[in-house]
Amino acid sequence: MPFKIPGWGSTKSTQQTQTPPNASAAPVATMPPVLTSGAQKVALLLPLTGRGNDVGEAMMNAAQLAMVDLGAANFEIMSRDTSGTPEVARSVAEQSIKEGATLILGPLFAEDTRAVSPIASQNNVNVISFSTDSNIVSNNTFILGFLPQSQIQRVVDFAMMSGQRQIAIIAPRDSYGDAAAKAFSVLMASRGSATPVVVRYSGAKPTSQDLSVMKSSGAQAVIIAANGSAANTISGQLNGMGLTNVMRLGTGLWDQSDVAKLPNLQGAFYAASSPASRARFEQKYRETYGVTPPRLASLGYDAVALAVVLQKSGRGFGRDVLLNPNGFAGVDGIFRFRADGLNERGLAILKIQNGAVQIVQDAPRNFLK
Repeated sequence: MPFKIPGWGSTKSTQQTQTPPNASAAPVATMPPVLTSGAQKVALLLPLTGRGNDVGEAMMNAAQLAMVDLGAANFEIMSRDTSGTPEVARSVAEQSIKEGATLILGPLFAEDTRAVSPIASQNNVNVISFSTDSNIVSNNTFILGFLPQSQIQRVVDFAMMSGQRQIAIIAPRDSYGDAAAKAFSVLMASRGSATPVVVRYSGAKPTSQDLSVMKSSGAQAVIIAANGSAANTISGQLNGMGLTNVMRLGTGLWDQSDVAKLPNLQGAFYAASSPASRARFEQKYRETYGVTPPRLASLGYDAVALAVVLQKSGRGFGRDVLLNPNGFAGVDGIFRFRADGLNERGLAILKIQNGAVQIVQDAPRNFLK
C-alpha cells in the first residue's frame, strides 16, 4: 500500500501519495535504537497555503521520504497548515497538542514560532523550529534552521589557518546581518581581536563610504554575509577599490545552485553542508516527485528523521534528549542543539573556482575534538 502521512491531503500536489523508494543508507541519529511499543504523535507545522507554501509543501514531501526511509512504526506525523500566519500557527499548535502531539516540528517563520512557543511551553512540549532567527529560542524552543554562527566560525578558522589574521565582515542591516555581525564580533574577540572590523549597510549594497572603513583596516580577508547575488555585487565593489587580493569568504547563504557562475566570487570560499549526502537526497526527491527540491526541503527530512529515531530509542523528546552532545547525523551532515536553543553543524569549506564548486575541506563526521 502507498505510505501516507496523516493529514497529507491538505497539500495540493497530486504526487504526495506515491511510495518513495527505500534508502540503502538513510541519514539517522547517532543514538542507539532501542525499539519500544506505543504510538507517539508529532506535529509538523508548515505553510501549505499562503506565504511560503511552495517551501512548506516541499518540506512536507521530504518528511514523507524520511518516514519511509526510516521505517516509521507506532509513530504518527500530524501535518498542520499554518497558512504562514502567527494566528493560524498558534491555533493548529494548540489543536495538535490537544490531540496528543508530544513534539512540534516547525513552524517555518520566526513570528509563527513566537506564537507557538508559549502554548507549547505551557504543555511541556518542545518545539524544533525551521527558522533562522536566533531571537526565538527559549527553554523549550530549538532552531534547526541554518544559522550563521557555525558558518562564520568555520570560515574564520579556515582563513586563520591559511595565514589571514586581519578579518572583516560586511553584513546587511537585517535580522540575519545582526546575527552574523554579533557572532563574528564575539568570535574575533575570543581570537584576541580587540576591535573587529564590522561593516553594516542598508539597502541593496554598501556605499563607498561604508567600504572605506574596511579598506583602511588593512583586512586580509572579508566575510560577505549576504546571498550569492548580493555578495557578487559587493565583491565587485571591492575589486573597484583595488582590494582584489583580499580573501573572499561567505556563509551558507552562498549555498545556491547559481553561485558557481558568479564572476566576482571566483576564488572565494564559503562554509556549508557537504554536498555529497544532500545530492543523494535531492536525487531521490526528483525521482519521487519529479522536481528538484528547494534548499530548505532537507530540513523537513532531517526533522522527521530525528523524531522517528528518538521515538524508536524510547527516550522521548525531552530537553535532555535533544541536547545529546554527540548530536545527530542527517542529510545536511552532523548537527546538535546547544543549551541556548541554537544549533551547531559540521560544515565543509567549499571553493568557487572556474565556474564550479569544489570541496576544500570536507565536513567532520562527529563532534569529537
